[in-house]
Amino acid sequence: MEQTDLHADTNKRPSSGLKKILIVITLCVIVIAGLLYASYPKTTVVIGVTADFIDDNGRLKSYEKFQSTLKKNGIDLAVKVITNALNGLEGAIKDPAIDLTLVTNNGHSFSSDIREEFRSIGVFRKVPIFILASANTPAITHLSEMRGKTIALKMAPNGDGVAAFTENGSGPSIYGLDYIYADLFRLLNINLKNTKIINSYPAPAFSVPDADYYFGFFAPNQIGSTADLRKKIEQEKYRFVNPIDVEGVARRSKATYEARLEASILVPSAAIPNEAVPYLYSTVSMAVRKNLDPSLVMILSEALQNEVSESSTFRKRNEFPRFLDGESFAPHEVAVDFYRNGKPFLTNYVSPTLAALIIKILLVLIPLLTILWPITTLVPKIYSFYVKHKITHWYVDLEMIDKSLGSADVETRKIYSDVIENISRGIREMRLPILHTHYAQELFAARVHVNLIRNKLNDLEKAKGDHVDD
Repeated sequence: MEQTDLHADTNKRPSSGLKKILIVITLCVIVIAGLLYASYPKTTVVIGVTADFIDDNGRLKSYEKFQSTLKKNGIDLAVKVITNALNGLEGAIKDPAIDLTLVTNNGHSFSSDIREEFRSIGVFRKVPIFILASANTPAITHLSEMRGKTIALKMAPNGDGVAAFTENGSGPSIYGLDYIYADLFRLLNINLKNTKIINSYPAPAFSVPDADYYFGFFAPNQIGSTADLRKKIEQEKYRFVNPIDVEGVARRSKATYEARLEASILVPSAAIPNEAVPYLYSTVSMAVRKNLDPSLVMILSEALQNEVSESSTFRKRNEFPRFLDGESFAPHEVAVDFYRNGKPFLTNYVSPTLAALIIKILLVLIPLLTILWPITTLVPKIYSFYVKHKITHWYVDLEMIDKSLGSADVETRKIYSDVIENISRGIREMRLPILHTHYAQELFAARVHVNLIRNKLNDLEKAKGDHVDD
């Protein structure tokens, strides 16, 4: 009967253990596949811009290298036009479909909720603020000397329809360029009460005929284009203001920095400007959603670097992208690491998205292996010690019974019979799934020896005629 039980166990238990292993492996595969599917980077990113950044076909103007780098890495750039009444940045922040946007860093400190939405992948452009004086305006040595004169600038109305720097106008928008103007005027103590400020909106500032100073960003829709500037300088004898305190103003400003415009750099053929002049500039950075996949952030950082690493009129080679204290959003750690150390090793052989997938697999497998390793090494050792300890203990009892069996009385033989049955039961019940097969030989040998002692006890009982019931 004992042999029959053993035969049944060896036919049934191993297949049951195998099924459990397959079930565990299947569940692990399903969990890992689900995690990877959920975390796999998307292949389209959405940039939110205002209408003046797109062409007639609805595509992003310029930024050719940026877009081609994304395309090379298998990422499509979708453009979403922001129609928010106040400002594009506010619209981007409030639209969860937008992954990245362009941010003019105007010096305003946003609330913590807004700052947590985005991370900067770097400043990539200067936005020069030029100040030109009319032909009849005396030269000045400090910017504060514009106070009391007539200053022309262009600033679009805010959401309430009333432009800043006008009578009964609203305050500067925390999202807009007028916040930069307001900060500079605050530093120079210039306001509507002590200075005549003319807002030329919707025309550029140069459209005002009788201003002493023309103040604004160097852009066609602000102070004017390069052609406008050349015409004013060549025909109407306007000139760049060249004060000595531009650097000091920039240091006190929340949003501007100081640089020098080299002679003839704007229009070499006309020697414009005719001397090196200092100028103030604000910056534009690219901001991405904080929760955007890190591999996409790295690709965007590479694309931005390819776009702006070459020199131009207002930047030196490899000057951008970079991070500055005046940015609206904190630097993204992935972009910081990329600009400092370059691409990860894996991206030399596979695409960034595939490298990210491999890294994600490792991030899942390493903790899993960290858990499985002690299970597969320590548990068998612990179980081995347990089994050997039990078998040794049984053999000590069996040896004692074998040696004293001949002199044992009826009651003692009854006790021996109970001990033998307890040992036999212990061998049958010692079955740890999977690991049991590693010790089948030792357990089988122990069972054989138990049967030998049991048979010896039974033979002794028969010989003496006082058989002890099992």
